[in-house]
Amino acid sequence: MVFFLKRVNKRIDQLDQNLKDSFEHVRKDNENLYAWIRYLNEQSENQAQELLRTAQKIDSHESRIAMQNRVIHDLKLELTQVPKSREEVKKMVDEVCSFEPILDRIRRVESRVENLEFKRKEAPKPAPKVIPAEPRQSALKERVLRRIARNSKDYIKSVITGIIRKYGKISALQLREMIVDEQGLCSKSSFYRILEELEQENVMNLVSRGKEKLYVSTQK
Repeated sequence: MVFFLKRVNKRIDQLDQNLKDSFEHVRKDNENLYAWIRYLNEQSENQAQELLRTAQKIDSHESRIAMQNRVIHDLKLELTQVPKSREEVKKMVDEVCSFEPILDRIRRVESRVENLEFKRKEAPKPAPKVIPAEPRQSALKERVLRRIARNSKDYIKSVITGIIRKYGKISALQLREMIVDEQGLCSKSSFYRILEELEQENVMNLVSRGKEKLYVSTQK
């Protein structure tokens, strides 16, 4: 009985080993199969890319062939215009090199120029307008003086000090709005440089209120 059980166990062990070996072979076969599938997919993709490049080359060649066909067609059309006999060649040369139409055109242009010149000489000349010199010179002088005064630094300083005296106390921002934005007497950078010069000249008192600067007139 014991001997029989040993034989049964041995057979079972062999069956287990055979099953393990079979599963191992199946696993290896599957791995080989997957490897072949990947390889075939890569080859298929490479062939597809190669076919695409070939198709693009064919399209390029076809476009070049079509362009050459158009050139050939145009050349054929030009060849149909080429004279085929000596008489046709002579006629074409005579038409191109004939100066008679050009001479006729020149004569017509000369005739028109002579007519225009005659009409210009015969037409009465308008009397020149007389402009009084004194008012014009005075107006020009006034504009020049106004421009010089407007752009003068001293003029801008006098305007600033006049505003400060008028209001008694005014901020730098309000001054800039009046001088730069409203009257346009100078640029913003020039305005602040003139303010710094006025501060150094002590023609007004400076009061700081936080970040804001207030200018107070020295005249009461």
